[in-house]
Amino acid sequence: MTADGFDPESMAIRPGATVVWKNVDEKVHSLEIIAGETRGEPVMISPGETYSYRFPDDGPREFMYFDAENGKSGQLTTGAQQASTADRPRVDFTDARSGISDASLNRGTITGVEIVQELRALRISVDVPGYDVLQLTIDRNLLDARASGKDMPFSIRAGSSALSYDETGADPESRSLRVTVPAGTESIIIRGNAVAAEPLGYQSAYSTLNEAASVIASYKAKGVVTGEADDLLLQATDAAYLGKYHFATDLAGEAIEAAHRADRIAVVANTVMNEAETSIMATKTLGGDVSQAEELLDHTKEVYSYGGYEEALNLANYARDAATTKINPFLIVAAIGMSAAAVLYVLYRRLPGAGKAPAQESVVQDDGSNLQSVFVEKPHLREDDRMVLKYIVDRGGEALLAEIRNKFGLPKSTAWRLMRRLEREELVEITKFGNQNMVRYKLKPEAHQ
Repeated sequence: MTADGFDPESMAIRPGATVVWKNVDEKVHSLEIIAGETRGEPVMISPGETYSYRFPDDGPREFMYFDAENGKSGQLTTGAQQASTADRPRVDFTDARSGISDASLNRGTITGVEIVQELRALRISVDVPGYDVLQLTIDRNLLDARASGKDMPFSIRAGSSALSYDETGADPESRSLRVTVPAGTESIIIRGNAVAAEPLGYQSAYSTLNEAASVIASYKAKGVVTGEADDLLLQATDAAYLGKYHFATDLAGEAIEAAHRADRIAVVANTVMNEAETSIMATKTLGGDVSQAEELLDHTKEVYSYGGYEEALNLANYARDAATTKINPFLIVAAIGMSAAAVLYVLYRRLPGAGKAPAQESVVQDDGSNLQSVFVEKPHLREDDRMVLKYIVDRGGEALLAEIRNKFGLPKSTAWRLMRRLEREELVEITKFGNQNMVRYKLKPEAHQ
């Protein structure tokens, strides 16, 4: 969405696809989706923000999208006139993983490569002002010409004219070609008898894109602001459109993780905000000054509403601490003294052989102060890393990896990457516990007594 309207103004998509609009202007724009006589509720989109919408999968339909702020509209079609991306997978010829390598022209420029599945061919778009030579190596899994286990010639044409070529190399994985290109040629068709998009990472990219769109939509339905995930999904969609399918898969995976992370931190931030509110009420009841804490909490709620969950979590902690420190110190001492006495008595009664000389403890648990010093020394730790570490410490310094995954709703791959990060920081160690993985917090030397 721009100051001048939509870019593009019209597009075609597969039924059931999700479309993301992004406001790249400096002012707020509105978006209204229209299907025949049915008009949707206008959605206001702030500068830099995105809005996603999943279209129905019930066959060919036409939609309009309208921006009342500048009176501009666009058109979208699903079904019969759907986008050609499914039929024309693009090949990122700059990436050797795409199945094409060493692609070059002596003087001209290669502007694009795509698969033409119905022809079992590659279409190579070129800009050649004069006579030129195209050289490239093609992975057999991408395109090949074989019969009875033997290599057959490719059919190479520019328009209606056949082009001559030399095969400069062949091995079990690929074939290398040197093609003569006449001046003024715009596209070259290299046709074989077998073509496939799998080596491009095409199917994986669109599968992950659809998963990311679904995950993000589910969190949006819960009211979670998924700005970072939206941006990553938009980048992934752009990468897929350009044929950078491996890159698109990575970005879509990051979008999924960003959405999960936003939800997790939103839950924790909301919990701490509630704790801060409770502390403020308690302190106010005891006659403490909570004006600073209330101001912090108001700002926290504002930041939270915009989706700044990590910042909101930090601010909520400050607000809670600000409220707590304003409680009358004599009341604090009395409360702590009574609580400590009660806890010590209960622990004493539970000890086997209470009243006898205590045995020397072999393990010293972290009371939390050591963990706080770790956070100070390692400010680069991610918020989800900190949350997991605190969970492990709160459980006595160890937890099964499966328990951690269930607690924070982490996919296996995400949980394992998180553990590896903490291992590299020398904060945890992972050991086998039966057929499961046990994660133990590594106490710093100064924590031992």
